[in-house]
Amino acid sequence: MKTISRRAAIQCLLSLLPSPFIIPSPTERVLLAVPKRKRAFKHSDVVFSFVFSPEEYKMWHGTLLYGWCGAPATKDEIPKYLDRQKKSLEVGVPEGASISGFSGNLSWFQEQDPDWKEALWRDSDDHLLTYPWVRPPDPFPPEKGEICTNHPKFVEKKLAETDLAMAIKPYAFHVDDPLGTATVLRIKGCFCKYCMKGFRDYLKKAMSSDQIEAAGIHDIDSFDYGKFLKSRTDRPLAYEFENFQLRSSVEHIRQVMDYVRKKRVATIPVGANAPVVGAHIVFAPYLDYIAAEIGTDATEMKFGGKPLLNYKMGDALGVAIAATGIYKDWVMLTNHDIPDLVRGWIAESYALGGNFIVPHKEWGFVQPPGKEPQSTAYPAKPEIIAPLYQFVRDDPELFDDYQAVTQVGLLYDYRATRLAGAGAQMPQTPEKQPVTLHEICLALANANIPFGMAVAGSEPLDHEMRLEDLAKYEFLIVQNPLMVRGKQRELLDVWTSQGKVIGWTDVESVRSRVRPLVAVEPARDIWALPRVNPDRLSFPLVCHVLNRSFDAKTEKMVVQKNIRVRLNKELFDGRKHDRCTLFMEKVPPASLPVQFKGDWVEVTLPELELWGILRFS
Repeated sequence: MKTISRRAAIQCLLSLLPSPFIIPSPTERVLLAVPKRKRAFKHSDVVFSFVFSPEEYKMWHGTLLYGWCGAPATKDEIPKYLDRQKKSLEVGVPEGASISGFSGNLSWFQEQDPDWKEALWRDSDDHLLTYPWVRPPDPFPPEKGEICTNHPKFVEKKLAETDLAMAIKPYAFHVDDPLGTATVLRIKGCFCKYCMKGFRDYLKKAMSSDQIEAAGIHDIDSFDYGKFLKSRTDRPLAYEFENFQLRSSVEHIRQVMDYVRKKRVATIPVGANAPVVGAHIVFAPYLDYIAAEIGTDATEMKFGGKPLLNYKMGDALGVAIAATGIYKDWVMLTNHDIPDLVRGWIAESYALGGNFIVPHKEWGFVQPPGKEPQSTAYPAKPEIIAPLYQFVRDDPELFDDYQAVTQVGLLYDYRATRLAGAGAQMPQTPEKQPVTLHEICLALANANIPFGMAVAGSEPLDHEMRLEDLAKYEFLIVQNPLMVRGKQRELLDVWTSQGKVIGWTDVESVRSRVRPLVAVEPARDIWALPRVNPDRLSFPLVCHVLNRSFDAKTEKMVVQKNIRVRLNKELFDGRKHDRCTLFMEKVPPASLPVQFKGDWVEVTLPELELWGILRFS
């Protein structure tokens, strides 16, 4: 007799229903949430993103080098990379390879194209542009410019670089800065001749002739968007122009990633420096992992909600997240080190199912007036920070193959989120922008309401929300205005008709709708995060307990005492829970008494400085 997994059975049952009537159990909700592709690396992996010595990998308990690994620039460099790879493998660290998503190598384009100057990043006034995060040179000679990635030979150049990268048989492949020319959208670029031609072609496909005429374009074949804008005070077609630039970047990366997969008989994970929130989310459907900079609120001396949103989005999209702070974070900490902030980011990452990149000599840069950017390197203290990674490596069974338990969903409406992020006035409340998604995530986590994300895509994000994306939640939280369209909107309307969609007002409006599954006393600054292995009921439930209380004056974690964690019996779904063991860094595992009070299973942690894991058995 042929058998199928619990996950397959649940999905099959859902497919037979004309509308979503099932309210799955917590484990069944996790089963529906499990991504269909194999995870790029384990939850217990310790990820490096820059190349260091084997001794440094060992010092930090490293297991992978996925990220900014580089690749041979010529065939003559291949032996050097193979030798480096061999030495890394000797200490148990497989290496990937990487290329830049920017065009790079100006001399190559100068040789290939006599009109290369016409392909430099520029704005609608024909002024040259550079990266948004650095000051442009003054004067700005063409030799300091950047070749547009919409140049017709760009993909040819990237595939040649990919050939060299794949020649060393890397264990992963990574693209840095995959946005390419779309990077300068934030400074109103690019308007080179290739972008103008590309935008014309895009409009012909995306709009009808009547829509083109209504936009004020009378001859699409000679239309120049830059010249068109010079005669106007507003910025019509801005959203469509963004779509064109983002779609171009997506297609470039898709071609490169497809090429990588064809080059290797054995599949290797592909990734990019592409946070799954913001402009870079468009690459997520084509990636297995990200090694990326995400906002951490370091300059505000607190633990914010931006990393949380990234990890939750990674779960929803099936993309493994190896995160690090943005360059400004590391510059600040290079000048004034605060180890407990960094420790907090690491603990948060692993507790939420991510992997925080080892903060060893993390890159940043400063640009003194009148000078070129100068790189900085964060002087991490391995004697203070590395024990967290050792803790993860000592007990991998507490991490690997586990998924977050969720109860409610939060909608990521790509179109609405992008418009709000660009500063467009949203018709929610007069003169008021919607609450940011990371603020909502933070409110739900602070209330210890288990939640996840549901992602509704729109051009150019090639992701469609499905029935199973909603069925894993008791109900879905949305923000108005909703800009979801097509089949995704039809699905959302069905969910709304069944009373399973609520508009966000505040966390109390959510708390009043849900059966409490998790409770913590004292409730302030403590997150309890239950996780299960959805395919194996024999695996125990674990619950990460995270202290978020950081004192900005002393720059230290505030130790919490006598923390009561209460879990509803429903969470265990038949798993044993008579005993509880507490795991923390630097101390041996300890048994904690378990109390049963009605529907609740309760344990008390005598003291928590940063992070502990409860394993029930």
